[in-house]
Amino acid sequence: MSLSALIDLHRPLMVGEMAVVEYELSVPDARGLDHYGQYLLRRVSEALVWVRFHPDAAPPHCEVFQDAGSGEQVTRVHLAGTHEAHHRLSGFGPGFVGVRWSW
Repeated sequence: MSLSALIDLHRPLMVGEMAVVEYELSVPDARGLDHYGQYLLRRVSEALVWVRFHPDAAPPHCEVFQDAGSGEQVTRVHLAGTHEAHHRLSGFGPGFVGVRWSW
């Protein structure tokens, strides 16, 4: 499954301005899905990727990753009885940031 979206603001931001964009994606049948990520076309002051799993189907292995062109950086996430993982970055981009998991 692949999904692409372009978030186009109604006008360019002025220096020092900020836009907060939040969206939710619900996947009714996530079999075969093993990651979620965002590609940021430009540098952003802050980015957050947050994945919530069904409480009865949290994966045993989860990690967050980022790649701004100089190689992927990966950090293992311990869900520790929860069913969500998130990754927050400051001053990142352009590049890819995401969460992936394995069963």
